[in-house]
Amino acid sequence: MTRNKHESTNQIDIENLLLEYDNFLNFLQRDLSIKNISKTKLQKIKSKIKKEVLHYDEICKIYSDINRFKRIMRVLEEKKDNLNRDTLKRMLAGSEHSPFYSDNSEDAFFEFDFASRLINLRSYKSINIETKTDIIFNEVTAIECKKIHSGNSFEENLKKANKQILEKLNSGGRVKNGLIAIDLTNIFNHEKFREFSKHTYRLFLDEYLTLGHTETDCLHAIPRDNNFKGVVQNFSSALLEFSFHSMLKEVSANFQMNKDVMGVFYQAETFIPIETKDTRGLIAIRAGCYYINNQYLSHNDNKYNGEDIGSFLRSLASGI
Repeated sequence: MTRNKHESTNQIDIENLLLEYDNFLNFLQRDLSIKNISKTKLQKIKSKIKKEVLHYDEICKIYSDINRFKRIMRVLEEKKDNLNRDTLKRMLAGSEHSPFYSDNSEDAFFEFDFASRLINLRSYKSINIETKTDIIFNEVTAIECKKIHSGNSFEENLKKANKQILEKLNSGGRVKNGLIAIDLTNIFNHEKFREFSKHTYRLFLDEYLTLGHTETDCLHAIPRDNNFKGVVQNFSSALLEFSFHSMLKEVSANFQMNKDVMGVFYQAETFIPIETKDTRGLIAIRAGCYYINNQYLSHNDNKYNGEDIGSFLRSLASGI
């Protein structure tokens, strides 16, 4: 089995973010007929920014949440007439006071979020998110999405996804392969990543200041610096891979992924809160890696829709 990585670094423009989020809430009411949106956690999350005195890390968590929710608007717009309404209701459920990314409604969110990756692919033709299977991509690929809430649930969810895909493959129809999508945000070592990234940011800041830049200038320039991006992206991917493989090695030796399951795409989300003497900012990070099933390669060619499987899986992290 093999794996590779790709990831996204994105400085969040707070003012535009809130405007886009308002558009998202209006869309839910107008186009998806979601009633009493003000009583859902989506509106309450935003309201917390103005009503409560919060530590800056807590404010960053709220903005990061808002950034994630507005990200799925395109897939909801495109599939608004063919949505699984139960999944939508589950996504809107839960409390705004839930710990960061640990609410059960996150399971439903991840299905829509992974669908938003798929519609950005060059190979995208169709997507079905209203069946029992979480996602059917291009009519032939069954995708099961699992949010891992603790390391103890990793094996159970991996086996469950594999079984669900096998059931879909055996049910007839056009589906001929599968993919397991896993979110490891709850497992990811956020503290270690932020400690490393904040230190890296300060090192870059010192160098930029020697060139005459202001701290405010640096808040915009450093997140766009390819050298900075490369350092933090590679470290986030390394931590993500460590998390995945440390759990994978604990999976029962007698478990084998189905020969028609391409492998696992796994991701984690985090952020870097930036605080200096004169400025505050937020950098959102979404790391993604993949793991190819050797059993699939033994029984199928190394192609998906005409492209190398590694290239296909790597492309899932593009456009985010």
